[in-house]
Amino acid sequence: MDTIIFLYYKHEIYVGDYYKEKIKEVKFEKADSWEVYHYEDFEKLLEYMQYPLKYNNFKNNRLIFLFDDIRFYEWLMKAKRYVAQSEQIYAERIEPMLEVVQKEQGRIIKEGNEHEEEADKLPAAVADIYKYVLDMDWSKYETTLRYELVLSPATLYKRKEEGKKQYLHVEDIVDLNSLIADETWVKKGDEVLEYDHYVKKLFGGTKIEHLSKRVNSEGCFYWHLPQKDDRIFVNKDEVIGVIDYKKGTREEMLGWCKKIL
Repeated sequence: MDTIIFLYYKHEIYVGDYYKEKIKEVKFEKADSWEVYHYEDFEKLLEYMQYPLKYNNFKNNRLIFLFDDIRFYEWLMKAKRYVAQSEQIYAERIEPMLEVVQKEQGRIIKEGNEHEEEADKLPAAVADIYKYVLDMDWSKYETTLRYELVLSPATLYKRKEEGKKQYLHVEDIVDLNSLIADETWVKKGDEVLEYDHYVKKLFGGTKIEHLSKRVNSEGCFYWHLPQKDDRIFVNKDEVIGVIDYKKGTREEMLGWCKKIL
């Protein structure tokens, strides 16, 4: 069984293919990595691995996804159909493994200006990370994508800010009465909250849209709201909830969140 390792770090994905006790770095059109800023970029990578690389829907493969941005986990959940034929799937944060490799090998990740090309690249430690990952006891880790994260669609506020008159000023105000009950069983397309989208128009007018956040799958929904100040409810792309397909316990969900968030 092949083990295919995906390393997502600062918008770049590196892929290693372990077969017959050898690790091979997968190349993409003569590049060592694949740039991923959005779900569509990740989807194109998975399609490229089907053709021309002919990975046959990862049939009977063990897939290990390591990432430094929680949005990647959301993209992986959206792309489940591409990996459905794999034998095992693991999804974990890359930072703990990266830290161990740095300490053992004395390597230091260059943390510089995010606009500098080198600051957005995983360093030469890629091969060491592959080796460390392959030596891990993965039997202790969850092998299915049991949980789905629900992210905030915008920065949501609890109330409007008075006195803002500038053109195109935007505010999204959550309707606190619209929040569904904790541990509700939801289905794909169900709303978990509603909010009003305010846009200040030219000459003082205001356009208002009533929007909602809907979930993408079925399961037991748990709220997982960060602590904010008196006005901000949650920031854009922050986790607001978790869906558990198996309907376990809140303690199980929180234990998983501690590892993944």
